[in-house]
Parts: sequence; structure tokens; C-alpha cells
Amino acid sequence: MAVPPVLIGGIAKATLWNETDYFLVHNKTLPIPKDDTRMILPMVLQYLTPSFVSFFGLGAVSAAVMSSADSSVLSASSMFARNVYKLIFRQNASETEVMWVMRV
Repeated sequence: MAVPPVLIGGIAKATLWNETDYFLVHNKTLPIPKDDTRMILPMVLQYLTPSFVSFFGLGAVSAAVMSSADSSVLSASSMFARNVYKLIFRQNASETEVMWVMRV
């Protein structure tokens, strides 16, 4: 799982950024400022790949972030429903009732 980030970082490091649109758009500043290094994946996708690859690549990153956020919300609601609602408020709650609490 660590190979793609290392490859993207290596590609970004080896790129001659003064030959890309990044150099023209960002007032001809080189090297990439320190605060832009955390944005290296979007920069590589935007300036070194065709538009459709950039579109799908950034879409994949957005989908991964949304999936992680969704998992976190589901986990929190499940823990609340089982550990708080069922144990504190309604000890005799059925599984169907607990599922409805999770959905709310």
C-alpha cells in the first residue's frame, strides 16, 4: 500500500516544474513552497496527467474520504445505540428498535 505514494512523490520530486503549467500559474515560483507539499497528489494529477485522468483520480480520492467519513458515522451511531440507548435508556429494546435508533 505504500508503493503508489512513494512513486507519486518520486515523480513529483523528479519533475521539472518550470516546464509545466504550475510554473506559469503560480507567478513563476520554484521550488514548490513548503506549504504546497501536502498537496502533491492533486498537483501531480492536475499538471502531469490528462484532464480525464485528473478528474477520475481526484474523484477516487474524494470517494475514499467520503467512505471513511461514512464508516466513522456508522460506527459512532452503532456504539451509541448499543452502549447508551440499549444499556441506559431501554434495556428491553428489541434489535429492530436499536436499528431504528441507529438510523436516526
